Amino acid sequence: MVDRVYTIWQGLDFETREWALDGTLTLVDVPPSRNATLNDAMSFEFSPDITIKQAMSPTKEGCCYIYS
Repeated sequence: MVDRVYTIWQGLDFETREWALDGTLTLVDVPPSRNATLNDAMSFEFSPDITIKQAMSPTKEGCCYIYS
């Protein structure tokens, strides 16, 4: 559901929002951390790490799905 809402929001102004990112590396900045970048890695227990940028688009960076 969150992914679908994000996709709708992103599509409303795709040029501006394609790579929009705001926030730190920790949830609600606890513990305090630096701002996240598109190149920061996200770790998952059962799959290889991916960057935030790779996760932000369902049609780029190795993903391929759309909502209809």
